[in-house]
Amino acid sequence: MRGLQLRRGPGRVPLKPRSPITTGPSARVSRLVLERDGFSCLNCGVSVIEKPYTLYARWPGGWRTADNYVTLCGTDEVPGCRSACDRREQVMNSLGFWLRPGEDPALVPVIVATVAGPARMWLTESGESIAEPQEGVAP
Repeated sequence: MRGLQLRRGPGRVPLKPRSPITTGPSARVSRLVLERDGFSCLNCGVSVIEKPYTLYARWPGGWRTADNYVTLCGTDEVPGCRSACDRREQVMNSLGFWLRPGEDPALVPVIVATVAGPARMWLTESGESIAEPQEGVAP
C-alpha cells in the first residue's frame, strides 16, 4: 500500500502526516539556554557536549521561555541530575531547579556552584543570567 489516500473532489490527494505535538522549548530557546548554561549541567557542572542531557522545565506547564529552563545532565533513560528533579527531591527545589505550582521562574533564582562559591543566578526570558554571591557564604 502506497500510503493513505484521502478522496477530495474528482481526484485523490495524499493524506499528510500530522506534525508531532511540541512540548519542549523552541530551537531558539534551546540554543539560548545551552549557551547561557555553558553547555554544562547547572547542578553538577559536567559538560553535556555529546552526552545525554535535558533542558528541564523548572515549572512544568509554564511559559516556554529561557527563564523556565535549565540544563541538567541525564534523560528519562540515563540517570543524572535530572532524575533528582523528577523525584521532586527537596534539595533540588531549594536550589531552584524545580518549582512548585504558582512559583514564577523569573522570581526564583537557581543556586549554582562557582569558583567563588555558591551564587544565586537569576534567569531571564532573553537567555541571560545575573549572578550574585550568596550572603553568609565564605568564598
